[in-house]
Amino acid sequence: MSQISNAEWEVMKVVWASKEATSAFIIDVLQQNHDWSDSTIKTMITRLVEKELLASRREGRRFWYRALISQEMGQWTSVSDTFAKICVTNHKLLIEKLLLDTPMTSRDIADLEKLLDAKKSEAVDKVVCQCLPGQCSCHRDE
Repeated sequence: MSQISNAEWEVMKVVWASKEATSAFIIDVLQQNHDWSDSTIKTMITRLVEKELLASRREGRRFWYRALISQEMGQWTSVSDTFAKICVTNHKLLIEKLLLDTPMTSRDIADLEKLLDAKKSEAVDKVVCQCLPGQCSCHRDE
């Protein structure tokens, strides 16, 4: 999946929520919270079509847009790309911070506890850094 700018994410969120949307609808929604011109939003839509993240179809004078990737896939790719930039030895600290900052129901917590219990069978003695020497502090003592 191509990189999506923060502004393009805003467009994708409108399309994901609507399943299919016209450019006019996308513009109306985004201009409620952003001071973006019609042409700026249309440019973002065009970029997302070029990146093959949105499909377009013409119906009369209107263009309709639908997502070519699911919201779940888009979010997972974004998170995965972010974690790939960070030393694997720091992932646990980031996950802990996410858990602390994320509102959860009792059911959410129970689901995570179940996942962690299942993960115990795959536990390693030590998480090994995959960075090159000089890319993180893990290699300082080598």
